[in-house]
Amino acid sequence: TEPVEIARVEPECRLLEGAARPIMVELIVTKDGRVEGARVLSNAPQPAKAALLASVKTWRFRPSTFNERPVPVFFTVTFRRCP
Repeated sequence: TEPVEIARVEPECRLLEGAARPIMVELIVTKDGRVEGARVLSNAPQPAKAALLASVKTWRFRPSTFNERPVPVFFTVTFRRCP
């Protein structure tokens, strides 16, 4: 199964100013549902990248499973607009 978001804090919109949309971020979601690593895949100004990475590292997920066991996975999130 894919990971399912259970806690998500959006980055502040003002910090994403100047970034073209959509912005794609690749996460590594661990088997305990935490974000271990993240990287911005889209071209964006450094302040926007920093805001996105700080935000996604606080997110929590119900982890992915394989054969009913939690497993770490790469997961891509797309930011299309500010909330």
